[in-house]
Amino acid sequence: MRKRILAILMAAALTLPAAGCASSKVTSSSGTAAQQTEEESKEDVYNGDVNMDGLKDGQGKMVFASGDVYEGEWKDDYAEGKGTYTCASGDKYVGEFKDDLFNGKGTYTYADGTVYEGEFKNDLFSGQGTITYPGGEKYVGSFEHDLFNGQGTYTYSNGSVYEGQWVNGLYEGKGTFRRAGGDVYVGEFKNNQFDGSGTYTYASGDKYEGGWEDSQFSGLGTYTYSYGEKVTGSWRAGRYLGK
Repeated sequence: MRKRILAILMAAALTLPAAGCASSKVTSSSGTAAQQTEEESKEDVYNGDVNMDGLKDGQGKMVFASGDVYEGEWKDDYAEGKGTYTCASGDKYVGEFKDDLFNGKGTYTYADGTVYEGEFKNDLFSGQGTITYPGGEKYVGSFEHDLFNGQGTYTYSNGSVYEGQWVNGLYEGKGTFRRAGGDVYVGEFKNNQFDGSGTYTYASGDKYEGGWEDSQFSGLGTYTYSYGEKVTGSWRAGRYLGK
């Protein structure tokens, strides 16, 4: 009988790049048109519609002293509706606004070419969305607080794919990991590792079904070779201990 040790390296926690100027409110001041004229002459410049109270309302463009620019719809001095926010850093958001914040559907393009398209809540990726990285990697699924949370699929540039549950940017819960080389794991994950109960099928035809801990065979399990031989018993850290 052959002994076999499994060494599996999982991806590190997947986090999103900082959203540049996304955490800033669109407007920096409020009040009457006269008050704003005095304040904005020092820093920000607004050109657009105002209402009878002198508040930004309708279509308008705000150029901030920082170099950021917002152009779009306003309501009672707040960015509200559809608009475009261009950061001095080169990042750009095109989409819906509410209460000066990214709220609703929109597209955020980073200066490095990373693109997020989907739902926002209070300036954060929240809801369903897709993020595509310059290297070709892509995540499609659920977001919460700017992190992968819920059900989603991550495709790596080498062709490997993880599809399943996420918690705060990590594989957590039930999922499937398909390696570019043809190996497939179906089962439970914890902290980005195979952990719990699962089945790993090798491209060669070998298969292990049973317990896992830290991406290694652990607990009770059965290893079936492609030629039909089966080894059933206890495992620890990838090693067979016996029946």
